[in-house]
Amino acid sequence: LLSCAGMPTHTIDEAAALLARVLGGTEATPHCTAARTSNTAPLPDHLSHLPPRPRLVVYTGAGASASAGVKTFRGQTAGTLLHVREDLADLVFPTFAHRAIHALLERGFVSHVSTSNHDNLHTKAGTDPLHLTEMFGNAYVEKCLKCKRRFHRRSVCPSLARKCERCQGRLVKTGCRYGEEIDSNVWEDGWAHARGSDIALCLGSGLHTSPFTLDGMVGEARHLIVVVNLGPTAAGEGVAECGGREVVVVDDECDRFMRELCKLL
Repeated sequence: LLSCAGMPTHTIDEAAALLARVLGGTEATPHCTAARTSNTAPLPDHLSHLPPRPRLVVYTGAGASASAGVKTFRGQTAGTLLHVREDLADLVFPTFAHRAIHALLERGFVSHVSTSNHDNLHTKAGTDPLHLTEMFGNAYVEKCLKCKRRFHRRSVCPSLARKCERCQGRLVKTGCRYGEEIDSNVWEDGWAHARGSDIALCLGSGLHTSPFTLDGMVGEARHLIVVVNLGPTAAGEGVAECGGREVVVVDDECDRFMRELCKLL
């Protein structure tokens, strides 16, 4: 494996086999030649010193929700991205990748999830809020400016002058658009988990939007960064230094990668 600059893409089999191996997964399945080879070949020195259960933080961008019908273009509100009326937004369901991430959290392979999405699909997949940082908020969650309580709604919160049912304070959405300020507590939580990570798995992100970048949270991973995205990424373009960490880039769909990974864990 090479460093960031000029990073070639890898197949799903190759990347999933390497990640499963460092996570302490089972032996490769018989049908997967790449996995069998990866399980017998020596790991790079710095990966061989990983703890038995390394801390893996998963980062999800818009591409992780693409197969659910959520558009991947930038600068829109979540209600627009979902392309459904607000009262029907709850009919958008999690992808295989969302459900797989939740399952790997439950089994201890994943330590935490940070997402740049507003779409609520991690929560719908069952991910515990304690293991989830929604860096740019959630279109289904609004907070009271007076009592600071948060309310998780069944559909996208409407843009109305709404009042808190507890104290009658003003309610505001937690979802923020590009250029808007991120909640300081959310920011600190995301960075704390990033700094404690051994491995970063980035799904559906080109790694161009701060802080989901190679010189931001993703680059805090101490040993390994795996990037799965359809199309160009900052890792492939070599726009940021990675400090000698191993970087694996897969130009493919998130659901396909997660299916292969789950076979090996």
